Amino acid sequence: MREDARRSLQALRIGEIVSATFVDDGVTESLERSLNAPLLAEISGLTVARLKQILLSAAGAEWIRRYRCGLRSEVIAAVVKVMTDAELSIVAHTIFNPHAGEGTTIGSPQHFGSRIQPNSPGDDEDDILLSILEGLTYGCGDVIIGLNPASDDV
Repeated sequence: MREDARRSLQALRIGEIVSATFVDDGVTESLERSLNAPLLAEISGLTVARLKQILLSAAGAEWIRRYRCGLRSEVIAAVVKVMTDAELSIVAHTIFNPHAGEGTTIGSPQHFGSRIQPNSPGDDEDDILLSILEGLTYGCGDVIIGLNPASDDV
């Protein structure tokens, strides 16, 4: 069943993977506006499987520098879902998308960065705090500590 799903996902063309608004908070609209439409049109005929091959090839880093502004988040998520751990490692070693800013080391070679993103089904503050503290004891959280509330109640 999992392999059937993987094959179906690999067969999708980039142009068939569209952005869907699940929460109308403006994020989806902003991401869609930031896309480079001509680049998206140029690569929309590629399948997820072909994109995976390109990223794993010697030309992968150059390709992503040229076309990254034409890739939807959903396309990036799709190609990641069909990669093995070894393939993800190869791509991570060859593609570097530096964070803007002087002196930034996030994502640079020889720098391990991680995030803490605790979840609590009931937004229990003690559970969230303990998850954060546990992550910090493992040396995590140097990139970001993010919270995803379970409810819409501020």
